[in-house]
Amino acid sequence: MQQNEVSAFMKRSIDHSLKQVPALPNAVMKVLDETEKNEPSAAKVEAIVTMDQAIVARLLKVVNSAYYGLPGQVVTVGQAITILGLQQVRNLVLGLAAFGAFASNSPKQAELLRTCWLHGLATAGSASQLGKEVGLGSKVQDLCFVGGLMHDLGKLFLLTQLPQPYAEAANRAKKSGCTLEEMESRLFGMNHAEIGQMLVERWNFPESLCTLIGSHEGPFTGSENPAIWCVHLGDCLTKDLYGDPELFSRVPDPVVLGELGITESRAIEIVEVAKVRAAEALEQLGAAA
Repeated sequence: MQQNEVSAFMKRSIDHSLKQVPALPNAVMKVLDETEKNEPSAAKVEAIVTMDQAIVARLLKVVNSAYYGLPGQVVTVGQAITILGLQQVRNLVLGLAAFGAFASNSPKQAELLRTCWLHGLATAGSASQLGKEVGLGSKVQDLCFVGGLMHDLGKLFLLTQLPQPYAEAANRAKKSGCTLEEMESRLFGMNHAEIGQMLVERWNFPESLCTLIGSHEGPFTGSENPAIWCVHLGDCLTKDLYGDPELFSRVPDPVVLGELGITESRAIEIVEVAKVRAAEALEQLGAAA
């Protein structure tokens, strides 16, 4: 088949596979609906989450990990909301549910999930701290966190749902010397960021989050939501966590550094702290990851 025929075939395969990804739990969608209101109720969110004990167990394990520095201190959803805030708990519930949609059926897939969690946690911590560093408001910092956590859902989808085509994309990228993101576009007609956006749109995630996930690889014009720049920068500087530097570009878009007004050396300092915290947390999370 010609290249354009291969891309068209893969697009159809991706669309079919996206439809097979399970819907998120009803409790998660109710949490999303409530937190999108102008005046969300913390009591209602607590009641909704508490009804799903599987979510409660995973949420409390994350909250009590080294990532938040609260080992063993949080025993209820209400406490988590009080300490971390409603939006942060919402973000964790969404992230846990999204990653939970991709069950591991083998040791190899379990390791893939773990690696994606590690990269996601590191990017989330980096992006939110970068947002704070450059003076973004708390709501934008929240978007930085949840966007960083879930920005590579499209990659996770490809790794778990279409492992053979994605392995072929990786092999071709190495042979040609281009990045994996560039090869994704050549073979699939879209990259993992755009696939991730399609996925979260199916789940009816907020538009701002869908756009961030779909746009985090760039290119950028300087007119984007600053949260996208923070996620892009955090993502670029933590891609080594995927373990194969030949495949991933770690050079941030120059527009991003200029718009954020931060030096790359300072960004690296922030990211290195986030990477350590993410690795420590993942050791404690175990099955929750």
